[in-house]
Amino acid sequence: MNKKKTAEEKTDDFKTRALLYIQKMSEAELTLYILLPLFKVIGYEKVDYHGGPYEGGKDIVLCRNDELDMTEFAAVQVKKWKLTAKADDTKSFQGVLNQLQVASEEPIPHTDGQKYIPSTVYFVTPFELDTRSLQTRFVKYQELRSRRVKIIDGSKLVSLIQKKLPELYAKILGTQIAMQSVVLGKLNNSTLLCALDYRAEKNISTYYSDLDITFGNITSNAFLNIPIMVTYQERQIGISEWKTFRKICIKARNLYDLDIIDVPYQIIDDQFEKIKSIPDEEKVSEKLRFQEGQRQVDEEQSNSFSSSSIEKGNRNSLKNGNLTKNVSNKFDTKKSKINEEVLIKFKVSLISDFFQEKKYWLINQMNLLNSSGAVIENYREILIQCHQLFEFLDLIINSETLSDIYIFDRSEFRSALNEPTIRISTPITDLFDTGLNLAILGDAGAGKTTCLQIQALNALRRTNDNKVVLFLPLAQVLATHNQHKQGPNIVTKDDLNNAIISFFRSEGTNISLPEFQQLLEENKSLLLFDGIDEVITTSPFILNAIYDLGEDYSRAQVVISTRTGGEYVEKIKYLGLSLLPFSSEQRDSFISGWFEKAKEGENYSNSIFEHLESNKDLQEIIRKPLLATIMCVLAENNIPLPKNEIRLYKERINLLTGHYDIHKKATRTKSTQNLLENVARKLAFRLHEQQARYESIDKLIDMAVEMLVPMDSSRELVITAVQELVYPCNILVKMNHEGRLGFGLLRYQEYLAATELQSNRGISYTKHLSLTWWRGAMIIFSRLNNHVEFIFDDAIKEGNIMAVKDTLYAILEANTQIDEVKYKTQIEKAISKEERVFSISSLR
Repeated sequence: MNKKKTAEEKTDDFKTRALLYIQKMSEAELTLYILLPLFKVIGYEKVDYHGGPYEGGKDIVLCRNDELDMTEFAAVQVKKWKLTAKADDTKSFQGVLNQLQVASEEPIPHTDGQKYIPSTVYFVTPFELDTRSLQTRFVKYQELRSRRVKIIDGSKLVSLIQKKLPELYAKILGTQIAMQSVVLGKLNNSTLLCALDYRAEKNISTYYSDLDITFGNITSNAFLNIPIMVTYQERQIGISEWKTFRKICIKARNLYDLDIIDVPYQIIDDQFEKIKSIPDEEKVSEKLRFQEGQRQVDEEQSNSFSSSSIEKGNRNSLKNGNLTKNVSNKFDTKKSKINEEVLIKFKVSLISDFFQEKKYWLINQMNLLNSSGAVIENYREILIQCHQLFEFLDLIINSETLSDIYIFDRSEFRSALNEPTIRISTPITDLFDTGLNLAILGDAGAGKTTCLQIQALNALRRTNDNKVVLFLPLAQVLATHNQHKQGPNIVTKDDLNNAIISFFRSEGTNISLPEFQQLLEENKSLLLFDGIDEVITTSPFILNAIYDLGEDYSRAQVVISTRTGGEYVEKIKYLGLSLLPFSSEQRDSFISGWFEKAKEGENYSNSIFEHLESNKDLQEIIRKPLLATIMCVLAENNIPLPKNEIRLYKERINLLTGHYDIHKKATRTKSTQNLLENVARKLAFRLHEQQARYESIDKLIDMAVEMLVPMDSSRELVITAVQELVYPCNILVKMNHEGRLGFGLLRYQEYLAATELQSNRGISYTKHLSLTWWRGAMIIFSRLNNHVEFIFDDAIKEGNIMAVKDTLYAILEANTQIDEVKYKTQIEKAISKEERVFSISSLR
């Protein structure tokens, strides 16, 4: 078994490698190639290398203008050997102290004719110094410190190179290690912590709690719990439909020895060949007779909608628009055959048996995943077979041809996820170790990013594995590339390759496209693309680019993460693993881990546990890592704990806008709390309208001024408020390498956009119901209101219910106190009406 290292140990490995590199350099190389560029980037405008014979203890002379625009000099002394504590040694620290004293007292001549005493003297050595022991042993060291003598030993020098000269650091380490170093710097959940204005460093490994999963897309839970009733045995099918359906039949036969129809495919092919030979005038005559029959069906449908079964909300007849189907089949079974179509008969009993058999099989596979002692090879085979089944079920359930032979309520899929029949508790790391391409799915705040970060850390910790591990936050990766590109942002794998290279270059690792390609072609790699949902709107071809890139690098394992809910999710090629909410034990483990190293950690965690115990409803809400994190931060700041999710977000805003500063008798902002919240709401709404996550400070100011001046405030006050949202409030935080600002997490932006919708009823909200990007905000908007009936009434009144139904179903799920059956009935009735109108229009 490979020994694993912590992230800190792995980072130390990289720094040790860099340290050994600079220790092997000559003193002149160290000075010329490391120190001169370092002091320039630190801020010294003039950097002179004296070199040659020793000159007054100054190897480098530095000059700049200080904050008062006055000339300031500094001196640097470099020693390329390891110092000893022996006073009589030629390489003793005592001798260096003497030279530093001379350097600190010797004036430096300037071109203005003046001489200046150095304000600072730097002593640089690439070797480690125990400054504590030196401080106690050498009195003169204490004296020199008061004269602003600063020591930069090997460890400090490497840290400065990494921070100030990232490109040089990358060159020292080599391409692969430099890239891994960049990745390590991203594995810290800093986006969330910055958004919470949490300044302490947190190692995610200390508080991360592994989540249970279920299968995504057509999930195991939905498949296991939703009845699929096979009913009708035959239907007419056209030639274009047959071409698609024929592929499904062949796949069913090849994969599962399942015959869906009762005759060989060749017979159907022959029938269509005969149809092609029928004269066109005969086809037209048959079609006119069919349209007359369809008119009679439409009259029957109109009458049926006033029947008592609909008024009573008969769910069986309304499921998935099956009312239209039931009525229309009266005609379908009697009508004359249209010349372009062939009658298909289905093997209903075989299809029904297949569904039942696969349900039992899937339960068995999930139990095998949960069994102890299983090996990675077994996991791999199970996942491959499950993925194959889910892909086949996708074909069946989305088949236009087969949709006529069973009753199946798709809307139940989403609600079925809440209480899975079987939670797969296999460590996610073991599933990653299968090497399969995966999609990590979850709602907002479910822990998708942290899950990917932990898996990256686990892969990097393995000392004997030379795998390339790249954690790629897509919003950041695409940002630099997109602003220089015309047209769609990411279209091809080449675009994606270039975007990744641009990302690493922006982080100081100057890698070329051939180097990057060679690295992934010659090494195993784990490519973690985080946040598909954050970029899919602006880069609609991102998934195809990722698929193609994965195929190019045959040794790469590709993992993506995204929110559930978008239409594209159902089409993701990779096996989906949906992160389930915390169990009570997992939530408690997360909270305890968060405070593990805190001075009063036990008191903080106990206060949360007691609060949850006395607020039973909150126990069901704090089931996601995001909400648990907010709760921990509030407790650590001694803020009264909220009682629901919306209150959690409200308390966060209160925390950051200064509400609790009143209790501390501190004043950090000039703006009123009301103005700060108002500006934050409006900026979040405007960004969300533009489907953007961040913008430059200047553009944010322009947006705020446009929306608030002169009706709500003055230009000067609004500008101040935007600036204070950046600092000291930290509500607007840096979101990319260019310093563009946003609200940190998408969920916070959604919350603020939703509060703007609620407070400003002059905004039309219904136009956002059809947009996947707005779904999270619309769910929060519904929860901000005491009554949500108006949302359903307005949506149905405006029409186009098919476009908004997914969001309406999501709102139903999120608001358990409302009458689910009543509103599902209304939605499905409106869908059936739209389908009927569409059918009539298409015939005309």
